[in-house]
Amino acid sequence: MSTREAMRAVGDRPGSVRARVRLASELQGDGIAQSVQVWEAAAKVAAAKGEFFHALAICRLHLPRQHQGRFLEELVRLYRSPMAAGTRAPSGYMPRPIKFQIPLQEQAMFTQAVQLGTNMNGILPATELQMPSFPVFGEVSDGLLLSLLQNIVPVPLRAGDALILQGQRDQSCFLLTHGRFRVVQKRDDTQQEVLLAQVMAPDLVGEISLLTRVSRRASVIAEQVSLAWRLDGQLLENLGRQDARMLPEFRKLLKHRLVNNLLRSNPLFGELDETQRQNFLRSFDLVPVDPNAVIIQQRRPSPGLFILLHGKAVVAQQGMDGRNRAIAERGEGQAFGAESFLYNRPSATSVVLPEGGLVLRLNTQTFQQLQRQIPGLDRALQVLAQQKL
Repeated sequence: MSTREAMRAVGDRPGSVRARVRLASELQGDGIAQSVQVWEAAAKVAAAKGEFFHALAICRLHLPRQHQGRFLEELVRLYRSPMAAGTRAPSGYMPRPIKFQIPLQEQAMFTQAVQLGTNMNGILPATELQMPSFPVFGEVSDGLLLSLLQNIVPVPLRAGDALILQGQRDQSCFLLTHGRFRVVQKRDDTQQEVLLAQVMAPDLVGEISLLTRVSRRASVIAEQVSLAWRLDGQLLENLGRQDARMLPEFRKLLKHRLVNNLLRSNPLFGELDETQRQNFLRSFDLVPVDPNAVIIQQRRPSPGLFILLHGKAVVAQQGMDGRNRAIAERGEGQAFGAESFLYNRPSATSVVLPEGGLVLRLNTQTFQQLQRQIPGLDRALQVLAQQKL
Protein backbone atom coordinates (compact mmCIF):
# COMPACT_ATOMS: atom_id res chain seq x y z
CA MET A 1 0.00 0.00 0.00
CA SER A 2 1.33 3.46 -0.91
CA THR A 3 1.16 6.56 1.27
CA ARG A 4 -1.59 7.97 -0.94
CA GLU A 5 -3.67 4.80 -0.60
CA ALA A 6 -3.12 4.79 3.17
CA MET A 7 -4.31 8.42 3.35
CA ARG A 8 -7.49 7.59 1.46
CA ALA A 9 -8.18 4.66 3.83
CA VAL A 10 -7.89 6.92 6.89
CA GLY A 11 -10.08 9.56 5.24
CA ASP A 12 -12.77 6.98 4.47
CA ARG A 13 -12.57 5.34 7.94
CA PRO A 14 -11.01 7.72 10.48
CA GLY A 15 -12.07 5.39 13.30
CA SER A 16 -10.13 2.42 11.85
CA VAL A 17 -7.07 1.47 13.89
CA ARG A 18 -5.75 -0.64 11.02
CA ALA A 19 -5.97 2.26 8.56
CA ARG A 20 -4.05 4.58 10.87
CA VAL A 21 -1.44 1.92 11.57
CA ARG A 22 -0.88 1.48 7.83
CA LEU A 23 -0.50 5.21 7.33
CA ALA A 24 1.97 5.46 10.23
CA SER A 25 3.93 2.53 8.82
CA GLU A 26 4.08 4.09 5.33
CA LEU A 27 5.26 7.43 6.73
CA GLN A 28 7.87 5.72 8.87
CA GLY A 29 9.09 3.80 5.83
CA ASP A 30 9.33 7.11 3.95
CA GLY A 31 11.57 8.49 6.70
CA ILE A 32 9.05 11.07 7.96
CA ALA A 33 9.96 11.95 11.57
CA GLN A 34 6.39 12.99 12.39
CA SER A 35 5.26 9.39 11.83
CA VAL A 36 5.65 9.04 15.62
CA GLN A 37 2.70 11.39 16.06
CA VAL A 38 0.60 9.25 13.71
CA TRP A 39 1.56 6.10 15.64
CA GLU A 40 0.44 7.79 18.86
CA ALA A 41 -2.86 8.82 17.28
CA ALA A 42 -3.39 5.21 16.18
CA ALA A 43 -2.81 4.07 19.76
CA LYS A 44 -5.31 6.65 21.04
CA VAL A 45 -7.94 5.47 18.55
CA ALA A 46 -7.41 1.86 19.68
CA ALA A 47 -7.78 2.91 23.33
CA ALA A 48 -10.95 4.88 22.62
CA LYS A 49 -12.52 1.91 20.81
CA GLY A 50 -11.89 -0.43 23.74
CA GLU A 51 -8.96 -2.25 22.08
CA PHE A 52 -6.72 -2.10 25.14
CA PHE A 53 -4.11 -4.62 24.01
CA HIS A 54 -3.85 -3.05 20.55
CA ALA A 55 -3.23 0.32 22.18
CA LEU A 56 -0.59 -1.20 24.45
CA ALA A 57 1.14 -2.97 21.54
CA ILE A 58 1.28 0.17 19.37
CA CYS A 59 2.64 2.19 22.28
CA ARG A 60 5.37 -0.23 23.33
CA LEU A 61 6.41 -1.31 19.82
CA HIS A 62 6.28 2.01 17.94
CA LEU A 63 6.51 4.97 20.32
CA PRO A 64 9.84 6.29 21.64
CA ARG A 65 10.45 5.44 25.28
CA GLN A 66 10.05 9.07 26.34
CA HIS A 67 6.53 9.12 24.83
CA GLN A 68 5.39 5.81 26.29
CA GLY A 69 5.05 6.86 29.94
CA ARG A 70 2.61 9.68 29.23
CA PHE A 71 0.46 7.56 26.94
CA LEU A 72 0.34 4.59 29.36
CA GLU A 73 -0.69 6.90 32.21
CA GLU A 74 -3.58 8.12 30.05
CA LEU A 75 -4.46 4.54 29.11
CA VAL A 76 -4.66 3.39 32.73
CA ARG A 77 -6.68 6.47 33.72
CA LEU A 78 -9.08 5.99 30.80
CA TYR A 79 -9.80 2.35 31.66
CA ARG A 80 -9.65 2.58 35.44
CA SER A 81 -11.77 5.78 35.62
CA PRO A 82 -13.85 5.65 32.43
CA MET A 83 -16.46 8.15 33.64
CA ALA A 84 -13.75 10.82 33.84
CA ALA A 85 -13.36 10.65 30.05
CA GLY A 86 -16.17 13.16 29.44
CA THR A 87 -18.30 12.80 26.31
CA ARG A 88 -18.76 9.19 25.29
CA ALA A 89 -19.45 7.49 21.98
CA PRO A 90 -22.77 5.59 21.72
CA SER A 91 -22.82 1.98 20.63
CA GLY A 92 -21.95 1.52 16.96
CA TYR A 93 -20.77 5.12 16.59
CA MET A 94 -18.50 5.83 13.60
CA PRO A 95 -16.82 9.22 12.98
CA ARG A 96 -17.63 10.87 9.69
CA PRO A 97 -15.25 10.50 6.74
CA ILE A 98 -12.72 13.29 6.30
CA LYS A 99 -12.83 15.14 3.01
CA PHE A 100 -9.48 16.26 1.54
CA GLN A 101 -7.46 16.55 -1.63
CA ILE A 102 -4.03 14.93 -1.87
CA PRO A 103 -1.41 17.42 -3.13
CA LEU A 104 0.66 16.46 -6.13
CA GLN A 105 3.88 17.75 -4.59
CA GLU A 106 5.46 15.03 -2.42
CA GLN A 107 6.51 17.14 0.56
CA ALA A 108 3.08 18.75 0.74
CA MET A 109 1.53 15.26 0.58
CA PHE A 110 3.60 14.11 3.56
CA THR A 111 2.61 17.20 5.53
CA GLN A 112 -1.05 16.56 4.82
CA ALA A 113 -0.65 12.84 5.63
CA VAL A 114 0.63 13.71 9.11
CA GLN A 115 -2.24 16.17 9.62
CA LEU A 116 -4.73 13.52 8.51
CA GLY A 117 -3.17 10.76 10.64
CA THR A 118 -3.27 12.92 13.78
CA ASN A 119 -6.78 14.30 13.19
CA MET A 120 -8.80 13.08 16.20
CA ASN A 121 -12.03 14.97 15.43
CA GLY A 122 -14.98 12.76 16.22
CA ILE A 123 -12.88 10.12 18.01
CA LEU A 124 -14.64 9.59 21.36
CA PRO A 125 -14.15 6.93 24.06
CA ALA A 126 -16.61 4.04 23.82
CA THR A 127 -19.49 4.00 26.27
CA GLU A 128 -18.34 0.78 27.94
CA LEU A 129 -14.58 0.59 28.30
CA GLN A 130 -13.55 -2.52 30.23
CA MET A 131 -10.11 -3.29 31.54
CA PRO A 132 -9.00 -6.71 30.25
CA SER A 133 -8.86 -9.47 32.82
CA PHE A 134 -5.20 -9.41 33.83
CA PRO A 135 -4.23 -12.58 35.68
CA VAL A 136 -2.97 -11.48 39.12
CA PHE A 137 -3.06 -7.77 38.29
CA GLY A 138 -6.78 -7.14 38.06
CA GLU A 139 -7.11 -5.60 41.52
CA VAL A 140 -3.73 -3.92 41.99
CA SER A 141 -3.15 -0.19 42.26
CA ASP A 142 -2.91 2.07 39.23
CA GLY A 143 0.78 2.65 39.99
CA LEU A 144 1.57 -1.07 40.01
CA LEU A 145 -0.39 -1.64 36.81
CA LEU A 146 1.49 1.22 35.16
CA SER A 147 4.84 -0.29 36.24
CA LEU A 148 3.78 -3.61 34.74
CA LEU A 149 2.78 -2.06 31.41
CA GLN A 150 6.03 -0.09 31.23
CA ASN A 151 8.32 -3.01 31.98
CA ILE A 152 6.93 -6.23 30.53
CA VAL A 153 8.90 -7.14 27.42
CA PRO A 154 7.07 -7.51 24.08
CA VAL A 155 7.82 -10.69 22.12
CA PRO A 156 6.52 -10.52 18.52
CA LEU A 157 6.16 -13.95 16.90
CA ARG A 158 5.60 -15.36 13.42
CA ALA A 159 3.78 -18.60 12.68
CA GLY A 160 5.97 -21.49 13.82
CA ASP A 161 8.10 -19.45 16.25
CA ALA A 162 8.68 -21.01 19.68
CA LEU A 163 7.73 -18.87 22.66
CA ILE A 164 8.76 -21.55 25.19
CA LEU A 165 10.98 -24.54 24.50
CA GLN A 166 10.74 -27.81 26.39
CA GLY A 167 13.84 -28.36 28.51
CA GLN A 168 14.65 -24.67 28.97
CA ARG A 169 15.46 -23.43 32.47
CA ASP A 170 14.30 -19.86 32.87
CA GLN A 171 12.05 -18.09 35.32
CA SER A 172 9.54 -16.14 33.28
CA CYS A 173 5.93 -16.32 32.21
CA PHE A 174 4.15 -14.83 29.21
CA LEU A 175 0.97 -12.83 28.80
CA LEU A 176 -0.51 -13.70 25.41
CA THR A 177 -2.41 -10.75 23.95
CA HIS A 178 -2.63 -11.55 20.24
CA GLY A 179 -2.76 -14.79 18.29
CA ARG A 180 -3.14 -18.53 18.74
CA PHE A 181 -0.67 -21.03 20.21
CA ARG A 182 -0.25 -24.77 20.62
CA VAL A 183 1.31 -26.51 23.61
CA VAL A 184 3.27 -29.62 22.66
CA GLN A 185 5.45 -32.10 24.52
CA LYS A 186 8.03 -34.61 23.38
CA ARG A 187 7.68 -37.82 25.34
CA ASP A 188 10.90 -39.34 26.65
CA ASP A 189 10.03 -42.87 25.60
CA THR A 190 9.07 -42.25 21.96
CA GLN A 191 10.34 -38.71 21.21
CA GLN A 192 7.03 -38.14 19.48
CA GLU A 193 5.49 -34.70 19.80
CA VAL A 194 2.11 -34.77 21.54
CA LEU A 195 -0.37 -31.90 21.37
CA LEU A 196 -1.39 -31.02 24.92
CA ALA A 197 -3.52 -27.94 24.33
CA GLN A 198 -4.35 -25.02 22.07
CA VAL A 199 -4.36 -21.57 23.63
CA MET A 200 -6.04 -18.42 22.36
CA ALA A 201 -5.06 -14.94 23.49
CA PRO A 202 -5.61 -13.39 25.95
CA ASP A 203 -4.14 -15.89 28.38
CA LEU A 204 -1.14 -16.55 30.60
CA VAL A 205 1.35 -19.38 30.01
CA GLY A 206 4.52 -20.60 31.71
CA GLU A 207 3.72 -19.02 35.07
CA ILE A 208 4.70 -22.09 37.06
CA SER A 209 8.37 -21.46 36.21
CA LEU A 210 8.31 -18.43 38.51
CA LEU A 211 7.87 -20.73 41.51
CA THR A 212 10.21 -23.58 40.59
CA ARG A 213 13.47 -24.11 38.70
CA VAL A 214 12.30 -27.29 37.02
CA SER A 215 13.03 -27.29 33.28
CA ARG A 216 10.12 -26.48 31.00
CA ARG A 217 7.89 -29.52 30.58
CA ALA A 218 6.44 -28.51 27.21
CA SER A 219 6.92 -26.12 24.29
CA VAL A 220 4.57 -23.28 23.31
CA ILE A 221 4.50 -22.54 19.58
CA ALA A 222 2.78 -19.66 17.76
CA GLU A 223 0.36 -20.87 15.09
CA GLN A 224 -0.02 -17.44 13.47
CA VAL A 225 1.43 -13.95 13.76
CA SER A 226 1.14 -13.34 17.49
CA LEU A 227 2.31 -11.15 20.34
CA ALA A 228 3.30 -12.16 23.86
CA TRP A 229 4.77 -10.22 26.79
CA ARG A 230 7.48 -11.64 29.04
CA LEU A 231 7.30 -11.17 32.81
CA ASP A 232 10.40 -12.52 34.55
CA GLY A 233 11.12 -13.28 38.17
CA GLN A 234 13.09 -10.08 38.78
CA LEU A 235 10.24 -7.89 37.55
CA LEU A 236 7.79 -9.84 39.67
CA GLU A 237 9.96 -9.23 42.75
CA ASN A 238 10.16 -5.51 41.92
CA LEU A 239 6.39 -5.33 41.59
CA GLY A 240 6.05 -7.27 44.84
CA ARG A 241 8.06 -4.60 46.66
CA GLN A 242 5.57 -1.99 45.45
CA ASP A 243 2.55 -3.99 46.59
CA ALA A 244 2.80 -6.63 49.33
CA ARG A 245 -0.27 -8.42 47.91
CA MET A 246 1.48 -9.17 44.65
CA LEU A 247 3.33 -12.42 45.42
CA PRO A 248 0.63 -13.99 47.63
CA GLU A 249 -1.99 -13.25 44.96
CA PHE A 250 0.23 -14.75 42.30
CA ARG A 251 0.69 -17.97 44.28
CA LYS A 252 -3.07 -18.14 44.89
CA LEU A 253 -3.73 -17.74 41.17
CA LEU A 254 -1.15 -20.38 40.32
CA LYS A 255 -2.69 -22.92 42.67
CA HIS A 256 -6.17 -22.13 41.35
CA ARG A 257 -5.13 -22.61 37.71
CA LEU A 258 -3.21 -25.81 38.38
CA VAL A 259 -5.96 -27.26 40.52
CA ASN A 260 -8.60 -26.51 37.90
CA ASN A 261 -6.50 -28.33 35.31
CA LEU A 262 -6.21 -31.22 37.73
CA LEU A 263 -9.97 -31.36 38.26
CA ARG A 264 -10.49 -31.84 34.54
CA SER A 265 -7.88 -34.55 34.06
CA ASN A 266 -7.53 -36.70 37.21
CA PRO A 267 -9.88 -39.71 37.62
CA LEU A 268 -9.47 -39.42 41.40
CA PHE A 269 -12.23 -36.78 41.36
CA GLY A 270 -14.61 -38.55 39.03
CA GLU A 271 -17.02 -39.67 41.78
CA LEU A 272 -17.06 -36.38 43.69
CA ASP A 273 -19.52 -33.63 42.84
CA GLU A 274 -18.24 -30.13 42.08
CA THR A 275 -18.60 -28.81 45.65
CA GLN A 276 -16.86 -31.88 47.07
CA ARG A 277 -14.03 -31.57 44.56
CA GLN A 278 -13.41 -27.94 45.42
CA ASN A 279 -13.49 -28.63 49.18
CA PHE A 280 -11.12 -31.55 48.71
CA LEU A 281 -8.58 -29.65 46.66
CA ARG A 282 -8.70 -26.55 48.86
CA SER A 283 -7.52 -28.78 51.70
CA PHE A 284 -4.22 -29.52 49.96
CA ASP A 285 -1.12 -27.45 50.65
CA LEU A 286 0.93 -26.23 47.67
CA VAL A 287 4.48 -27.35 48.46
CA PRO A 288 7.61 -26.40 46.46
CA VAL A 289 10.08 -29.29 46.36
CA ASP A 290 13.88 -28.94 46.11
CA PRO A 291 15.87 -31.01 43.58
CA ASN A 292 16.49 -34.60 44.73
CA ALA A 293 14.19 -34.17 47.72
CA VAL A 294 12.77 -37.47 49.01
CA ILE A 295 9.00 -37.06 49.39
CA ILE A 296 8.30 -40.57 50.66
CA GLN A 297 10.87 -42.86 52.28
CA GLN A 298 10.70 -46.61 51.92
CA ARG A 299 9.72 -48.51 55.10
CA ARG A 300 8.14 -45.38 56.62
CA PRO A 301 4.48 -44.32 56.46
CA SER A 302 3.84 -41.63 53.88
CA PRO A 303 3.51 -38.19 55.53
CA GLY A 304 0.60 -37.37 53.26
CA LEU A 305 -1.24 -37.98 50.04
CA PHE A 306 0.60 -36.22 47.20
CA ILE A 307 -0.47 -35.06 43.76
CA LEU A 308 2.30 -33.97 41.41
CA LEU A 309 1.62 -30.59 39.83
CA HIS A 310 4.94 -29.84 38.17
CA GLY A 311 8.05 -31.93 37.59
CA LYS A 312 8.73 -35.64 37.44
CA ALA A 313 8.63 -38.09 40.36
CA VAL A 314 10.79 -41.21 40.34
CA VAL A 315 9.59 -44.23 42.31
CA ALA A 316 12.49 -46.31 43.63
CA GLN A 317 12.83 -49.49 45.65
CA GLN A 318 15.77 -50.69 47.72
CA GLY A 319 16.94 -54.19 46.86
CA MET A 320 18.57 -56.85 48.99
CA ASP A 321 21.97 -55.36 48.13
CA GLY A 322 20.93 -52.02 49.65
CA ARG A 323 20.88 -50.18 46.31
CA ASN A 324 17.93 -48.08 45.18
CA ARG A 325 16.55 -48.88 41.73
CA ALA A 326 14.03 -46.81 39.82
CA ILE A 327 10.96 -48.90 39.08
CA ALA A 328 8.46 -46.29 37.81
CA GLU A 329 7.77 -42.62 37.20
CA ARG A 330 4.89 -40.40 38.14
CA GLY A 331 3.85 -37.56 35.82
CA GLU A 332 2.03 -34.31 36.39
CA GLY A 333 -1.50 -34.80 37.66
CA GLN A 334 -0.76 -38.23 39.12
CA ALA A 335 -0.95 -39.11 42.81
CA PHE A 336 1.38 -41.12 45.01
CA GLY A 337 1.58 -42.26 48.61
CA ALA A 338 -2.13 -43.20 48.68
CA GLU A 339 -1.85 -46.76 49.97
CA SER A 340 0.65 -46.01 52.71
CA PHE A 341 -1.22 -42.87 53.72
CA LEU A 342 -4.70 -44.37 53.65
CA TYR A 343 -3.86 -47.55 55.61
CA ASN A 344 -1.03 -46.04 57.71
CA ARG A 345 1.43 -48.66 56.46
CA PRO A 346 5.16 -48.38 55.81
CA SER A 347 5.71 -47.46 52.20
CA ALA A 348 7.07 -50.20 49.95
CA THR A 349 8.92 -47.61 47.84
CA SER A 350 10.63 -44.24 47.98
CA VAL A 351 9.59 -41.27 45.85
CA VAL A 352 12.04 -38.54 44.83
CA LEU A 353 11.81 -35.49 42.54
CA PRO A 354 15.18 -35.31 40.74
CA GLU A 355 14.66 -31.75 39.44
CA GLY A 356 12.37 -30.59 42.21
CA GLY A 357 8.92 -29.26 41.41
CA LEU A 358 5.55 -28.59 43.00
CA VAL A 359 3.20 -30.98 44.77
CA LEU A 360 -0.16 -30.78 46.48
CA ARG A 361 -0.03 -32.44 49.90
CA LEU A 362 -2.91 -33.61 52.10
CA ASN A 363 -1.93 -34.32 55.71
CA THR A 364 -3.57 -36.74 58.15
CA GLN A 365 -5.40 -34.18 60.30
CA THR A 366 -7.00 -32.46 57.31
CA PHE A 367 -7.92 -35.84 55.79
CA GLN A 368 -9.80 -36.84 58.94
CA GLN A 369 -11.83 -33.64 58.75
CA LEU A 370 -12.59 -34.25 55.08
CA GLN A 371 -13.82 -37.78 55.76
CA ARG A 372 -16.73 -36.28 57.68
CA GLN A 373 -17.49 -33.72 54.95
CA ILE A 374 -17.17 -35.93 51.85
CA PRO A 375 -18.83 -39.35 52.20
CA GLY A 376 -17.41 -40.67 48.92
CA LEU A 377 -13.83 -39.73 49.65
CA ASP A 378 -12.76 -43.07 51.16
CA ARG A 379 -13.94 -45.01 48.14
CA ALA A 380 -12.16 -42.68 45.70
CA LEU A 381 -8.92 -42.96 47.63
CA GLN A 382 -9.18 -46.73 47.89
CA VAL A 383 -9.43 -46.93 44.12
CA LEU A 384 -6.35 -44.74 43.89
CA ALA A 385 -4.46 -46.81 46.45
CA GLN A 386 -5.03 -49.97 44.40
CA GLN A 387 -3.34 -48.49 41.34
CA LYS A 388 0.06 -50.14 40.84
CA LEU A 389 3.19 -48.07 40.69
